[in-house]
Amino acid sequence: MSDATAEESTPEKQPDPYEGRHFEIHRLAFITNPTANKGGALKNARKARKVLGSRGIELVEYPSESALDAKNAASDAVKDPTIDAVAICGGDGIVSLVLQHLVGSGKPLGVIPAGTGNDHARNLGIPLQPKKAAAVIADGFARPTDLGLATFTDLRGKKRKRWWSTVTCVGFDQMVNDRTQEISWPHGSARYMVALFQILSRFHPYPSQVILDGIPLEAERLTLCAVGNGRFYGGGVEVAPRGSSFDGKFSITTLSSMNKFQMVRALLRAKTGRFEGAPGVEFHEATKVSLEMESLAPIADGERLGYGQVSLECKPAAGLFILPEDTSGKA
Repeated sequence: MSDATAEESTPEKQPDPYEGRHFEIHRLAFITNPTANKGGALKNARKARKVLGSRGIELVEYPSESALDAKNAASDAVKDPTIDAVAICGGDGIVSLVLQHLVGSGKPLGVIPAGTGNDHARNLGIPLQPKKAAAVIADGFARPTDLGLATFTDLRGKKRKRWWSTVTCVGFDQMVNDRTQEISWPHGSARYMVALFQILSRFHPYPSQVILDGIPLEAERLTLCAVGNGRFYGGGVEVAPRGSSFDGKFSITTLSSMNKFQMVRALLRAKTGRFEGAPGVEFHEATKVSLEMESLAPIADGERLGYGQVSLECKPAAGLFILPEDTSGKA
């Protein structure tokens, strides 16, 4: 084969949709939730400000004590041409709120974890320590990430769409995490265990309909279904160990119908990062998922969607997050 023929037959290298780049950050919208983590976010914000200020970055402050405050702050930051990037100091709830406005804006989003779960940070490899997370933002390296787009009917009967970044989950562990947020004592992992046994007393596998890229899943009853754009939810529970925000598809974890002892054993394995190989656990891949579990509303990024059928679609490289350059966002 001649050299000319060899050159002609070599396929052209396609650009990497997840390739990162550096942003020059001079003015930064700094959105804080002072009530996050029972006020602990204020302490994290003070530490972050010192780091960002020492790097010569001007902070435009947006204290946000309500969902409306966060939405207005994100909207203002997107419209302001002098704002180079947006940073959030708070929990997963405010990150999810702000994300709705930033998608497609071209402005990267940085996260200073200050909540109780911090699953956006865990999934993207962002340091959980505020000073280190602030240094990552100051470095300004941003990379596109996949996002999920949920289409559902909300509790008022209105058709809605919502962006999400981590995991959409429905079933037993979702109910446990809901209950964990409701009780104030005990603290730490003991609170999760108390919630687990409270829910266990009344839980049973629910009739479910899961359709993956148009193909129905055979299981009629499920204990849990998690659609992962990342690996973690619920404060570090690795419910989707094969999930990634950089592959253009969802990783779906299902837990089959089983007795209560088997449920507890499987979910404790998820909480300790050993879900792979647990009895009753199956993994699937898809870019589009239709999900319905009788009488339960799925949770996406910690926010409740609607009852009935929920449609989820993976949107490759739709997000833009500021990440540690050396990890490229892989936790």
